[in-house]
Amino acid sequence: MLFETSRQAPLFLLFFCCGTVQGVFYALLYTLRRKGRPVFTITADILFALFFFASSACTLYAGNAGVFRLYQAAALLIGNGAAHFSLGFFLKKVIDFWTRIRYNVYEYCKQKTRKEGRVEDGGKAN
Repeated sequence: MLFETSRQAPLFLLFFCCGTVQGVFYALLYTLRRKGRPVFTITADILFALFFFASSACTLYAGNAGVFRLYQAAALLIGNGAAHFSLGFFLKKVIDFWTRIRYNVYEYCKQKTRKEGRVEDGGKAN
């Protein structure tokens, strides 16, 4: 065992970190699948489920030799919630911001191209 069962604080911290990593991974997948196709949404959900179970199992085995305790589940949930409400929220806002900028630049360029096309059409008609 990496930690003895009497040392619950390091185990709690280990599972909290695991939950935080899971939360960040979910936030990344969430932002990527927001406007994706349904096939990608299903694939992202399956990928997250596999990552969640694999990382939880590896952390459980490395931290406590496979013995599962209730406070470990609580640490996973608290870590996941902390990532979701802090880093995940921030990450979603940043990606939304850059998506809006990209869309506005695209619309501006498209509008400029249309205006130039109208000038050329007017010039050809004369």
